Amino acid sequence: MADSIRQQLVDLVIAAVEDIDGTGSYQTSIGTTVTDWGLNFQEDELPAVSVCDTSETVIDDGKGEGYGEVFDLMRLDVQIRIQFRASDRPGDCRLAIADVLTALRGNERWNNGTTDLALATDFKSAQFILDEEKFLIAAAAVDIQIFYRTRKFNAFSQ
Repeated sequence: MADSIRQQLVDLVIAAVEDIDGTGSYQTSIGTTVTDWGLNFQEDELPAVSVCDTSETVIDDGKGEGYGEVFDLMRLDVQIRIQFRASDRPGDCRLAIADVLTALRGNERWNNGTTDLALATDFKSAQFILDEEKFLIAAAAVDIQIFYRTRKFNAFSQ
């Protein structure tokens, strides 16, 4: 069975983050453990990354572009969450955020080997997520939005 465009986009984001191996332009090796919505990591698996597609929204029904009701312009909100060890320093966490941005650079259209799946990708924010009780950085989140087109009521076809 074919994957939906949304699933293909998530898989491509995961593959891009898995390339973060501490060589070349990368300062960390956070790409060792990257999952689709992984939430409960053991201490020995950290740092670990979860790619979470939090929402998908129709932002334009195509009527204004003369497509009638054939296409929908979609926005996929994705959070790339990096979970850290308690011993990781804030500077290391910042490097991990920078590495995620480096991994995303050049992938704005998310080509699956056959075609570009997306029209654009926008960086929205990066923030630390704190363990409030200990006031330590527990994780960092990089939020992006991926814009793509689908045929109306068809998650598999552009």
